[in-house]
Amino acid sequence: MAFGGQCRSVDTTRWYTLVTATGTYVALFVCAHLIAVVTARQAGIDTDWYYGVSKSGHVLNYPAHLAPYYIFGVFLLLVHASLGLRIVLMSHGVVERNANRIFFSFTGVAALVTLLIATAMFDVHMVV
Repeated sequence: MAFGGQCRSVDTTRWYTLVTATGTYVALFVCAHLIAVVTARQAGIDTDWYYGVSKSGHVLNYPAHLAPYYIFGVFLLLVHASLGLRIVLMSHGVVERNANRIFFSFTGVAALVTLLIATAMFDVHMVV
C-alpha cells in the first residue's frame, strides 16, 4: 500500500521513488541557494547578476566538494523535469514505452547539458 492506500505496481513505485528522490534533491538545492542569498544580503553584499557569475563566486575558489553538488543539481533538475514530462505524456494517452523512450532521450540530453556546464565551471576551453 502506498500513497493514500492505493496499490501500485513495483515498476510504478520505482518511478515515483525516482521522482521523489530527484525532487527532494532539487528542493534542497534551491533552499541552499536561498540561504546563501539571504546570508549575503544580511552581510551587506549586493546579490545581483555579478554576485552569481563573478570570479569571486567561481566554483574553483570554493572547496572541491561543491563541484559535484552543482553537477548533480543541474543533472537532477533536468531529470526531474523529464520525469514530469513522462507523467504528463502518459496522462495524455501516450503509451508507456514511448513515454519511457522520450524520458531516456531527455535524460541523455540532460547528461550532455550537465557535461557542458561542468566543463565551463572548470574553465575548460575546447579547441576547434
